[in-house]
Amino acid sequence: TVSSLIELGSQNGSVITSTNPWRADAYLLYSDPLVTLEKLIAMRRSDGMARALANLVTLPIKLALQQGKWVAPEFGGGEEEVEFANLMWSLPPASGGMTSPADQIIDQILLSVFDGYAAFELVSQVPTTGPLKNKKTIRKLAYRDPRTLILLQDEKGGYAGFRQNLRLPNGKILDKTLSPAKTVLFTVNGHENPLYGVSFFETCYPHYESKMRMYYMAEMAAQFAAIPGRVGTIPRSAKTQEVVAFRQALENMYFNTTILMKEGWTVTPFSSNSNFAFLPVIEHHNLMMAKSVLGSFMESEQRTVLVENSTQDASADLFLLSMETLSNQFAAILTNHLMPKYIKENFKNSTAFPVFKPGPLSDSVRRKITSMFEKVAISGILNTTPEFVRELEKHVADELGLDIDYADIESREE
Repeated sequence: TVSSLIELGSQNGSVITSTNPWRADAYLLYSDPLVTLEKLIAMRRSDGMARALANLVTLPIKLALQQGKWVAPEFGGGEEEVEFANLMWSLPPASGGMTSPADQIIDQILLSVFDGYAAFELVSQVPTTGPLKNKKTIRKLAYRDPRTLILLQDEKGGYAGFRQNLRLPNGKILDKTLSPAKTVLFTVNGHENPLYGVSFFETCYPHYESKMRMYYMAEMAAQFAAIPGRVGTIPRSAKTQEVVAFRQALENMYFNTTILMKEGWTVTPFSSNSNFAFLPVIEHHNLMMAKSVLGSFMESEQRTVLVENSTQDASADLFLLSMETLSNQFAAILTNHLMPKYIKENFKNSTAFPVFKPGPLSDSVRRKITSMFEKVAISGILNTTPEFVRELEKHVADELGLDIDYADIESREE
């Protein structure tokens, strides 16, 4: 019955758990992950290649989001709303800004790349001082550990907040349900799982596991090569106590260099080392880990730089395209699901919702545009239309962060 699907502790009677097997769309909305969060976290924290790939994927996006800013929507207007959004995003706490800095929020958003999703509790405030005095603003975006969460869905399969359950340091159990109005959810690969997402590094894990087994066997082989095995021969008349002592002496030879034996007792070393080449297998799994996140160029020893290259590099271009897509995806969530809540609170009847625009992910496009602009600017004869030159000039000014009012310039030209 419907009542059996209601999430306990929720104030919304239409909310049901995403894990409920009776959901008709459960196969899409939730399935047991191939790799648990605990395993993904262990891989990130214990393997150098996994950590390097995590940094490779997230650092460009982090830089783009750090350089991002709130701008007016395409249809124009909203100057006050844009100023409000940028102030709320950048002001220090003493001036009415967020107690969780934007850089920290960006780092926590990027955990979704590894975990599949990142959920935040939205905590508001009304500053009594500063430029945002008497306005409702964000006090903090409080990151919540995904291992303690159950994401909720409404009857139509949409996001309906989350429920957090964990044990506090004082021993008490926290069981709290928050609605979508008080939360923000960032999801990676949401087309495969709309709520929980799918980790960008899920396909890395099988190669990580194989590589760890190779490392273990390589260490065992190295140990066996350094200290070969031993075969002890004893006479038939040996007593049980003597056999036990002799065996213990053989085992202790890992740490000792001498052994005393009776006449008729022998020790013969043997080696079963097959000289198997472990390193190529380990390097293969490293390469496959890199390929799974489109970072195979990282394994090339001939590269002079990591991503930017004067030559055509299809793998690096594809990687940057993927990172730019993720950057725009996170920016869209900030634009569509975070800022409108505060614009509606502070600017009644306003529909000019600011748009979060990430900074440039790569300098290659900027260099091409700048080079083209330089050629046009110094050319005595233009083979292009004046409109092209003006639009190119606007783009360069925007990329360089120049505050030029082209509307005023065009009106004066008219």
